[in-house]
Amino acid sequence: MNTDLLVVVGYIMHYDLLQGSINGSFFSKIDKAIELAEQFVELYPEDYNWVDTDIDFEEAIEKFLESKL
Repeated sequence: MNTDLLVVVGYIMHYDLLQGSINGSFFSKIDKAIELAEQFVELYPEDYNWVDTDIDFEEAIEKFLESKL
């Protein structure tokens, strides 16, 4: 598992970004967070250059989740 995947899952869970969209246990939320994080890191691979974009890593996660939920 790559570091970005772990960071994205942690970010989703820490800020409870699935609140309201996923009802269920902690485990169902973590499963959904992992699924979404896998999609995110496919779109933004580990070597993605954030310096040349007008959006930062955290904003990208939040916008990505908005589009998926």
